[in-house]
Amino acid sequence: CEAANSIVASIVKNGTESTDTATFYAVQLLLPHCPNNEDVRLCLVQILERFYPKSDAGARNIVKLVASLVMGVDDNLTGKGSNIISVGYTLPLVEACEAVLLCRYRFYMQDGQPGTAALWLVEGMEFRANMMATTMISKNNNKSDEDLSAATSGSC
Repeated sequence: CEAANSIVASIVKNGTESTDTATFYAVQLLLPHCPNNEDVRLCLVQILERFYPKSDAGARNIVKLVASLVMGVDDNLTGKGSNIISVGYTLPLVEACEAVLLCRYRFYMQDGQPGTAALWLVEGMEFRANMMATTMISKNNNKSDEDLSAATSGSC
């Protein structure tokens, strides 16, 4: 955790890279250790909560990294296939990513671009739906496909 915080602090202080890059490196450093270590997950949440992305790509890259952990995907970003971790552990990570997405929404609203801002709200809703569907599926492995389809589609 100290190493990740040092990455963010040193890169931002030196001004050689953007905060997007610094946060990306810090998150990438922490991700392989998150499934087994609650302290690392909390550190990751804190880093994400302090992150204000300077670009759309920076926000998307961070969200993609964290989604790979929550969804248990190995896309060579975490360095190894991660197990899907329980809802109690993923919810703070999901909420921190939503805060990152909301930063981009606020940026575009302040810039007078409500259309682009709305797209970021939609992206946030899609992210939440995908994350919650993933955790529902992992919790309900013994349910039928019809039950899972109804649960993830929002229908009764």
